[in-house]
Amino acid sequence: MPLWLEAVLKTAVATDRRVARQTAPMGRALRTVPVAGLAMFCALAVIACGGQSGDSRAQSEVRALFRAAAADGRAGRFATICAEDYSGLLKQLDYLFKIDCAKALKEEWAEGVQYAHVGPSTRIVVSGKRAAVFDGATPDRAYLTRSGWRLVEFPRNTRHTDPNEVQEVIGKLNPGFRKHHLPELGPETAAPPAGLDGAG
Repeated sequence: MPLWLEAVLKTAVATDRRVARQTAPMGRALRTVPVAGLAMFCALAVIACGGQSGDSRAQSEVRALFRAAAADGRAGRFATICAEDYSGLLKQLDYLFKIDCAKALKEEWAEGVQYAHVGPSTRIVVSGKRAAVFDGATPDRAYLTRSGWRLVEFPRNTRHTDPNEVQEVIGKLNPGFRKHHLPELGPETAAPPAGLDGAG
């Protein structure tokens, strides 16, 4: 059963008495509708009432991620971005290349970063667990990890506009990792142990 339909059906089982009274006439009518008709009715209700599809929910979550990172950047909370918004993959790359994440991000921010300008009209395309945010010459990207949406590209600015820059880097590193029987790097890569991730 699609997630949006599960959500609609769960919402229909309201415990609030006021809601129950308001929906009673509709409930009586629905009891006379076959199950297939009920599913169709729920689908139409979601569309008519502006319910969010899976993609639009994901777009909202990705937009919130980028806007939170932008707010932290404006406030100078770069370590927070590194710790909370970066994916494990970016943290691993910072660790491998001995990069002080907060210091590097502060320098990038001073030059201007694209995701500082993500707003309500910024185009976001979600495909499964991947999202592209068209906020500049080259899109920024996010990935849906077990902890939620996280950034999977280092901040874009006028100097960093290569498409899929991180993907190119791990494409060069992974053959060596395979050779030494180490786990390959990818979007699901976990962060290194605390204190080794370059987040501070």
